[in-house]
Amino acid sequence: MLIKTYNENKLLNSFYFLKKRGKIPLFFSIFIIDLVFHLAVSCIITIYNPEILDVFDENMSLTEIFIFTVIIGPIIETFLFQYLIIEVLFFFKRIKINTIIIISSLSFSLTHYYNFIYILVTFLSGIIYASYYLYLKEEKQRFPFLYICLFHSLYNFSAFILDDILGL
Repeated sequence: MLIKTYNENKLLNSFYFLKKRGKIPLFFSIFIIDLVFHLAVSCIITIYNPEILDVFDENMSLTEIFIFTVIIGPIIETFLFQYLIIEVLFFFKRIKINTIIIISSLSFSLTHYYNFIYILVTFLSGIIYASYYLYLKEEKQRFPFLYICLFHSLYNFSAFILDDILGL
C-alpha cells in the first residue's frame, strides 16, 4: 500500500538500502546515525552557550530526570507524534507520505521548545522517527510503536548518561 508512494521519500528508500547492504541491523544503524548527529550538534551548541541544553529544574533528582526522559517522555511522545498522528493521517489515503512525515515531525519538534536550535534538531529526529515508523509499518513489523519508543528511549538514555551522569 505504501510502496507506490515510497519513491517520493528518499529517507524511506535509504532504510531499504541500509537493510540490504548492512551487516549491522537496521535499527542500530539508524540509532547510530541519529546519535552521532545529535552529539555533533550538541557539541557545537554547547560551545556557543553551555546552558542552552539545560532543560530540567535543578531541584530534580537524577532518578526523576531518568524516569521522565527515558521512560515517560518517549512513551507519551511516541504515542502522540508517531503512532497517533501517523495512523490518523494515514487513514486518509489522499495525504502523501512526505506530508504525514512533516506533520508528525513538526508536531514532535514544537513540543521541544526549549530553544530554537533544539526545535530544529528535534525536527530532524522527528523525521527519522516518523520515517522509520512508516518503514516498519510497510514491512508489516509487529508493534512499530514499540520499536520507535525503544529507539527514542535509547537515544534519551544516551543523552541522560552523557549530560546528567558524565556532565559532557
